[in-house]
Amino acid sequence: QQSTVRKTTAFTTTSTTFVDVTDHSITMTTGARRVLLTFSGSFSNNTNASDVSVTFDIDGSDAGGTEGLNKLTAPSADLKVMGAVVYLTDVLTAASHTFKVNLKNGGGADIANIFGNPSSVFSAVEILPAS
Repeated sequence: QQSTVRKTTAFTTTSTTFVDVTDHSITMTTGARRVLLTFSGSFSNNTNASDVSVTFDIDGSDAGGTEGLNKLTAPSADLKVMGAVVYLTDVLTAASHTFKVNLKNGGGADIANIFGNPSSVFSAVEILPAS
């Protein structure tokens, strides 16, 4: 069972479509098994009229479609909220795979933020089949 963990650094985007979160990338070689991806972090946007959406990119493909896997809305402008995203991949080939966290904001002039703090973590764990 392989596992990799990346501590999260701060990231900001004004994009309304998903963009790769800088430095939130894990590349690992799997043995034709599933991989459990988890990301937890503190988020905010600059208005309370919008939201922050998070998803995973797996070898260049978006795991959550255009809406992503999790959408977080702060109850007031710039209030930090904790959120988590969990995703179990389909069985991947025995090869090197790259996983990324993707982020977008809800629209307009919003700014979506991930805060770099010790509780913000991105991890990938290969799941071994039952013996």
